[in-house]
Amino acid sequence: MIKLTQINEIKNLFNEVFIEAIGPNAPIIEKEIEGEKIYAYYNPNLAGFATIWEGDEIFLHFLFIKKSERRKRIGTALIKALLDYYKKPIKLKCLIKNKNALAFYKKLGAKECSYGESVDGPYVLLSIEKILDPTL
Repeated sequence: MIKLTQINEIKNLFNEVFIEAIGPNAPIIEKEIEGEKIYAYYNPNLAGFATIWEGDEIFLHFLFIKKSERRKRIGTALIKALLDYYKKPIKLKCLIKNKNALAFYKKLGAKECSYGESVDGPYVLLSIEKILDPTL
């Protein structure tokens, strides 16, 4: 978990990345992550974070990496740590229009489970059981 003093860093990164992905109508982070656990990666400053909803399944709600920190295996490290911690598959929804994220998850070894529609557009439900390419 993160310290409350770090929540502003998380908010800033959320806004930066979410607005880039979704547009200026990005939701407020407090409403989006209510009831979720936050896992942050520092390098030494905040480089990225993941939020997890724990229920019958482990659901990755957000995985955000600061633009300047991308392609440094931070996303892979966060997902690997989550898989190691929970010891069960991680499910997530990825917008089909988010081609970079979809390619990343598929290279990691994510399998397509189903498709659906959201207010942000069509998505694919993915499941990650283990990381197939740790060099990402």
